[in-house]
Amino acid sequence: MGYIKEGSMTHFEPDDDENTLYIRSEYAGLTLEDLLERAQKKWGPDIKLENIGISSEKIHTRCIYYDCYDSGDYENFIILTKEN
Repeated sequence: MGYIKEGSMTHFEPDDDENTLYIRSEYAGLTLEDLLERAQKKWGPDIKLENIGISSEKIHTRCIYYDCYDSGDYENFIILTKEN
């Protein structure tokens, strides 16, 4: 989705690409099986766990370019990366 303008504020939503999948970690109760299912939905049923990199990142998503730091403007994401 990229950048989204809402009035005078700019927000950001990370875009998936062919090798990367961003999942908001606010969804409670995600299991490894849930993550594997999402990876299989994106990359096909033949993708295996050993071919998926799993990391996390706190990404600034709200009120971009606003000069005051607010920890609520950041969201936690689980990032799945397809590895060869």
